Amino acid sequence: MPTFFSQPTEQFLTPEAQAEARELAKKLVVAHGVDIVSDEGVTRIGADLMSALTRLVGSLAEGRAVTIGAAPAEITTTTAAQLLGVSRPTVMKMIEGGVLSSRKVGAHNRLTTSEVIALRLERLAARRAEMESLREFEDALGL
Repeated sequence: MPTFFSQPTEQFLTPEAQAEARELAKKLVVAHGVDIVSDEGVTRIGADLMSALTRLVGSLAEGRAVTIGAAPAEITTTTAAQLLGVSRPTVMKMIEGGVLSSRKVGAHNRLTTSEVIALRLERLAARRAEMESLREFEDALGL
């Protein structure tokens, strides 16, 4: 399976740094926001970045290896299929049906990574909502 990220970097912490990460993780979990103070002023970390930072520091605090990489701006239909958990022909049908947009590079289609990830998150949210609906239905039936 081809890797989605380019140039991943693995980072392991020393025991001392891991202890620092544990302390920071405790603070991040209860924080509603974080201000970064530098010589250039104060920068507030938004909710999305805060969530990612909390997960990152939490993983490091638990001694897990963390791999960070940059995603390309465009991906192939094969990579999109892997991200969406569908077949490549299904991705092609999504393009033909207007669910996903693409651009041609020779005979090949390229899709924007952000659009594919947005669709992935949308599909995940829909599945979670359906599961919750099913759970409520089972509760109503007493199952």
